Amino acid sequence: MTRLKFWLFSLSIALNVFFVGVYMANRLPGSADGGAGSAHIMPYETLGLSAGQRAVFEAERDRFHGRMTQTRQAIRSSQDELIHLLSAGTPDRAAINARQQEILSLQGKLQQDVISHLLDVSAPLVQEQRAHFFALLRERMAQHAPLSPPICY
Repeated sequence: MTRLKFWLFSLSIALNVFFVGVYMANRLPGSADGGAGSAHIMPYETLGLSAGQRAVFEAERDRFHGRMTQTRQAIRSSQDELIHLLSAGTPDRAAINARQQEILSLQGKLQQDVISHLLDVSAPLVQEQRAHFFALLRERMAQHAPLSPPICY
C-alpha cells in the first residue's frame, strides 16, 4: 500500500509539473506557437517589404523613435514642473497656465511628428502594403489606451 501511495504521489507531481510547463509556455511573450521558441515578429515585417523599402522604413523608424523620446522627456519634465506649481502653498495661476500651454504645445508637436512619420514611411508602399500597414495601425490603436493624463491617483 505504501508503494502505491508513493507512485500515485509521484504521478501527481509529474502531472502538475507538466501542466505548469504547458501553461507557462503558452503565457510567455514570443511563444504564440506553443513555446517552440519563435522570435518576436514586428508588425511591419508582415508587409512584404523589398530590401530598399525595408531600409527606408527602418531608418525613418529609428529617427522617429529618437525624436519621440526627446519630446516625451520634455513633456514629462513639463508635467513634473506643473505638479510642482500646483502643489505650491499659493499656486501661481499664470505660471500654471503657461506650463499647461507648454505641455499642449509639446503634445501638438508629438502628434505632428507622428503624422509626418506615418506619411513618410507609407509613401514608398504599394497600395496593398499601405492598406495592410494602416490596418495594423488601427489594430494597435484598438489594443492600447489613448495617451492622456491618468485620472486615478
